[in-house]
Formats: sequence, structure tokens, C-alpha cells
Amino acid sequence: MGPGGRGRPGDDEPLVDQGPQRRPGVDRTGARAALCQVDGGRWITLEGVIEVVTDRAEIDDAVERYARRYRRLSDNPDRIVLRLTPDKVMCSAYMAA
Repeated sequence: MGPGGRGRPGDDEPLVDQGPQRRPGVDRTGARAALCQVDGGRWITLEGVIEVVTDRAEIDDAVERYARRYRRLSDNPDRIVLRLTPDKVMCSAYMAA
């Protein structure tokens, strides 16, 4: 799930990025992406369409949610949010039941 640890298929999951110059291709809203989490033998992958978000309020919210879970990020005026709207979920077999 995203930085807030919430969500289900069809929910939007914000991802914080440094800006389109850091990752070729993320400047295209509508591109497909996958978000993966692995912990030992447990894993989950969310696949879907991304939207590039440049709204300052939404970026600030995503950065704050990230900081609560991990660490405070340095200021970056080029920061963007990649919003993933999952349409496919894959996971460890025992998690699918």
C-alpha cells in the first residue's frame, strides 16, 4: 500500500518522487506502473495506471504521510506525486484467500 498503509483495488495510492527528470517516462499520465512490497516470503504487487500530480497541497500531504512512516524529506521544488490507481492485485498465495 502507499505511505499511509491504506487502500484496496481501485483506491488511489500516492507515491512521492523527485521529479520527472529522475525517472524517464513518469511524466506521462496514463502510463502503467507496479508497486511491490516484499517481506520474506510475503509479497504483494499493485498494478495500475499512474497520474502525475503537481498540486502543491497534494504533494505536501504525501510528503507528510511519508515522514510519519519513514523520515522527513528535504525540500525539493521539483517534487511530484505519482498517483497509482490499482486495477490488478497479485500477492502470496496464502494472502489471496
